[in-house]
Amino acid sequence: MLLVINELKKWISVLALQKLYDLHAHLYQEIVTLSFKRESL
Repeated sequence: MLLVINELKKWISVLALQKLYDLHAHLYQEIVTLSFKRESL
């Protein structure tokens, strides 16, 4: 049973990291797009 809990914790942390990474990638994309638009004005 403890093994199952550890596996779940591992999966949850992996998923959380992926979500965090996606969020950062999205924010980075937004920033790049905004600065690019500002330069072209």
